[in-house]
Amino acid sequence: MGGHPELRFEEKNVNLQCRKCNGYWGGNLIEYRKGLVKKYGVEVVEWLEGPHDPVKLSIPEIKEKIEYYRGMIREMKKKAVM
Repeated sequence: MGGHPELRFEEKNVNLQCRKCNGYWGGNLIEYRKGLVKKYGVEVVEWLEGPHDPVKLSIPEIKEKIEYYRGMIREMKKKAVM
């Protein structure tokens, strides 16, 4: 998926990897892709792989995204405390 700014706010493009895979094995891309296919399905993974039109957000849209993700962070922190 790499550095595609047009997918910056696509939640399916945000996934974790272990330190070994991400650092020492250069992303372990074949296994990473297999994991994405297992999690989301091949259609979603192929869509993530592009191509995509550039996304131009207005200032109000950016502020809306910020508030949305701040809310998600608050919810995750609450769940982590439980």
